[in-house]
Amino acid sequence: MAKDFIATTAHRLRRLYNIWMPNPCFLCHAPAGAQIICNDCLADLPHTSTACLRCAAPLPNNGVCGACQQSPPPQDTTLAALYYIWPADKLVTAYKFRSQLALQPLFAQLLFEKVRRSGHDLPHLILPIPLHTSRLRYRGYNQATDISQRLGRLLNRPVANHLLQRVRATQPQSNLAFSQRRRNLRNAFQCQPLTAAQQQHVVLIDDVYTTGHTVSEAARCLRKAGVKRLDVWTIARAIRHD
Repeated sequence: MAKDFIATTAHRLRRLYNIWMPNPCFLCHAPAGAQIICNDCLADLPHTSTACLRCAAPLPNNGVCGACQQSPPPQDTTLAALYYIWPADKLVTAYKFRSQLALQPLFAQLLFEKVRRSGHDLPHLILPIPLHTSRLRYRGYNQATDISQRLGRLLNRPVANHLLQRVRATQPQSNLAFSQRRRNLRNAFQCQPLTAAQQQHVVLIDDVYTTGHTVSEAARCLRKAGVKRLDVWTIARAIRHD
């Protein structure tokens, strides 16, 4: 009883604090209550709409883009919650490189809502794109792992953090030219054995889908491990301007 009273009192105090001392919005600094960004900024985020079903590149209508028709990626589908343009790029960069971990619930919720609206089948297993141990020690956290854990709870699906491993310390993809990125990731991943049930349907979680080389290399590793259906879910999809 005492613990329940303390928990209830603490919850009410937090609600009162959010009413009288609201948090400033991360983007515009207007009052945001208990949220990380205010409702206006949330509505203004560059939410994705019609796109390529294989790589999530924007299209006038849902379908498969020319690039994926000519060279199909190893994943079956790709789903992105946002386009990687302002202000989504600011949010992702702050979360990924500046330890703004309070953004994690927002990203997981955006992905959850995108998956729910899409009507996609839920996977048997969720796997985050891993960081190499040296990068993980330097950064202190893996943003894909954190989002996967929260999304797994929202979807009631298991998450495995160690089945897919990055066994080679690669250079950051953002520092490389487009032509160098695939070579940089060659043989970077290793997959542990999956059960027959896990092999049926796996979802890979990453923060940003740019060239697709990272998820493609991880997906090839999982295909070799026997995964039958493989989807990619990402917070944001970069838009290339060729």
